[in-house]
Amino acid sequence: MKQKKKKNKNNVRLRTNNVKKEIGERIKLIRTSLGMPKEVFGRLFGATGQYVGIIEKGNSNLSM
Repeated sequence: MKQKKKKNKNNVRLRTNNVKKEIGERIKLIRTSLGMPKEVFGRLFGATGQYVGIIEKGNSNLSM
């Protein structure tokens, strides 16, 4: 009989961090391709330029 693998919390965190970084990179690509500074881009969504930077680095949990 096969043993079930336990979910490793570190693996879940690693995948989550990778997703956050990927989203951040895509947001930065969109923003820079539009030629917008972080402050202007953030205003479109009710965020500050500082928060846009945090998102782009993958250091924020985003909600919709």
